Amino acid sequence: MGKDSGFISASNEDSFRSSHLLYFVFVSIVPAISHVLFSWAGYNPSDDGFILAYSRRILEGQIPHLDFISIRPVGSAILHLPVVLLGGGYTYWISRFVVWCEFAVMAAAWTHVFSSFASLKVRLFDKTLFFFVAYIFSVHTFPVMAWHTIDGLLMISLGLVWTRKKKPAVKFIGFFFLGLSCLFKQSFIPAVFVLPFIWNEWKNKKTWVAIFLPGLLYSGYLLVAGAFGDAFIQLCFQTGIIQAGFISYLTEWITFPLGIIWGFLSCLLMYRRKLLNGVFKPNFLRAAGMTALGVSLFTYPAGLWMGRAVWNLAFWLFGIVAGTALYFFLFAKRSERGNVLKPVLSALVIAWSVSLSKGYNSPSLAAGILALVILLLIFSVFPSGAGKNVKRLFGLLKCALLIMSVGAFVWARYNHIYLERPASDLEYSLEDIFPGTKKIRTNENTFRFLKDLDRAVEKYRGEEFTIIPDCAGYWVKASQVNPLSIDWLQPVELKNQRLVDRLENEIRSKQGLILIVQKVHAEYLFREFRPIPENSAYKLVNFIRTGGRKFAGTEYFDMYRFLYEGEK
Repeated sequence: MGKDSGFISASNEDSFRSSHLLYFVFVSIVPAISHVLFSWAGYNPSDDGFILAYSRRILEGQIPHLDFISIRPVGSAILHLPVVLLGGGYTYWISRFVVWCEFAVMAAAWTHVFSSFASLKVRLFDKTLFFFVAYIFSVHTFPVMAWHTIDGLLMISLGLVWTRKKKPAVKFIGFFFLGLSCLFKQSFIPAVFVLPFIWNEWKNKKTWVAIFLPGLLYSGYLLVAGAFGDAFIQLCFQTGIIQAGFISYLTEWITFPLGIIWGFLSCLLMYRRKLLNGVFKPNFLRAAGMTALGVSLFTYPAGLWMGRAVWNLAFWLFGIVAGTALYFFLFAKRSERGNVLKPVLSALVIAWSVSLSKGYNSPSLAAGILALVILLLIFSVFPSGAGKNVKRLFGLLKCALLIMSVGAFVWARYNHIYLERPASDLEYSLEDIFPGTKKIRTNENTFRFLKDLDRAVEKYRGEEFTIIPDCAGYWVKASQVNPLSIDWLQPVELKNQRLVDRLENEIRSKQGLILIVQKVHAEYLFREFRPIPENSAYKLVNFIRTGGRKFAGTEYFDMYRFLYEGEK
């Protein structure tokens, strides 16, 4: 590897301080432009707003896990609380701007952290490329809404920036933020406990004090509030890590293993050119390896044009980075591994933690981190003494990647909107029928569905009612609080039968409670009105249909009540 390794120790990171102004421009202008261009487009009643609904509950004085069910710590609900408090009719629109800013901060953070490991001088244009690749590859077509995985990834990103600093107090804050990520989603626990070993910080006791402190503070609050027992049931009985963290990667039987082979062979060409000495010229082999890695990056914006392909391509990028790690473990000298493996292994463990999800089981939200590692590997072997024509070609390819990524991103955000029609079909404003959605527009089907919900709610205004199983976002700015202890009744939230039993008991005990039950799936509204079948995956819907009394209905909703002693 030797001179071609291109990586240096993190002690040189301070040479990038001059870039702080550039990063400030990135995190202010880019999210603002994204917000103006895309935040108006689309609304999905299936997922949108459930984090904000929990923020509303906390504002009402409810105690997490005791007064309402949450199978994750409520870090996200607390983080987005100011938006719900101050957003008024523009709550959703403002919330989306906050999320754009989160992605921009993460992109700038990873550009800064990983650039500090490149021995080549990274120019202004190169940092711009790094930022946009990190930003676009991570946002891709994911819905821009308050989301626990995004928030936890933001905490880790900020934490790693500060853990690379020399001042002990700043380092402590950095590791505190790493620990804080676990209060947004438990899946970050593996990353938080592995990263100190990767960065050789595990021997410092303060590292572990800082990491454990957020969890101890959260547990202390729950104990004082009397919610620890409920929190234990909700947080500690989640299953499926084998499926989400291992089997899902094996089922990607093309993209993931092909990525490993691609990354391994690319590094073999770039770093072990003597293996083919006499067959090909060393510079040709290096160029071949760089080209192979470069092609892998161009596949991602190509996938953006096709929409959902980014789900699979994230496993492809993960495999490529895993292949590079395999190469360095097998061929690099121990003294040469450390500085290369630090960013490589960091990206892998964080991306893997991101993918630990039953609902969105893909590392795609960390695809920008994986792509940055690939870019830095390419930059690290680019010969400093290359001729003008080679440098010109390299510059053209960088421009092509930047232009293609931005163009594909704009196309995808208008034409592959999550659970929505293309932007040209979003002609219906939600402002007058769904609280907090000023400036948000949707498709005709979703509008008709929510308009029907608005009529149903208006008919029973002043009475106690709840909406099942979707439309958690209704409660964010509703005139009353949801009387049921959960807003988002997705099957993934109710895997634990004890939580189902709790909700069934609540429904039985609340006399007069009107149960507004959907007839159709919210997640398919952008395509069709698909009925929720008998014996569906929604356990509470089945319970209500079986034991409740239907007394009214609209086009898309049925109204139920439970009979009580003395009622006929």
